[in-house]
Amino acid sequence: MDRSWMKLDDYTSADYANGVRSFIIFALEHTSNDKILCPCRRCLNLFSYTPSLVKLHLLSNGIDVGYSKWLYHGETPNVPLENDNIHGDIDETFEEEEMLEDLRNEHLNGMPDLIPDEEMDMFEKLLEETQRGLYPEVENVKLGKHPGNNKRKPEIESFLKT
Repeated sequence: MDRSWMKLDDYTSADYANGVRSFIIFALEHTSNDKILCPCRRCLNLFSYTPSLVKLHLLSNGIDVGYSKWLYHGETPNVPLENDNIHGDIDETFEEEEMLEDLRNEHLNGMPDLIPDEEMDMFEKLLEETQRGLYPEVENVKLGKHPGNNKRKPEIESFLKT
């Protein structure tokens, strides 16, 4: 897929808008969630939003040009096949808990004096809550609105019309 649009400075150009549209379609085809991570220059894939809001962010803020492999949006990394344990390494690398811990260590541990204790406590509590199930008493809950990619086709087509 052509990604030259990512380097354009004119976010109002047709080429940039078409690139954003292609990116959103790609992301929607590779998720069963209603929201996707926003790769704009402000969000940097830290926050999830509806496709329409991600589109608005990308058209307003531009895309993070360093995000050339769309790993958080379904693109598979190009890795050498020589390593026998490559699948285990990839699985470990992209687990949500590890990403949250990395984010916490990277952005919070380096600045303990800048973050008030009550905010740090609230963040720790939120991290603990992510470890619990949403509805522990209910088994076999499908949280995604569209568990299969084919079921998203009408939603993607609707998005394209906007």
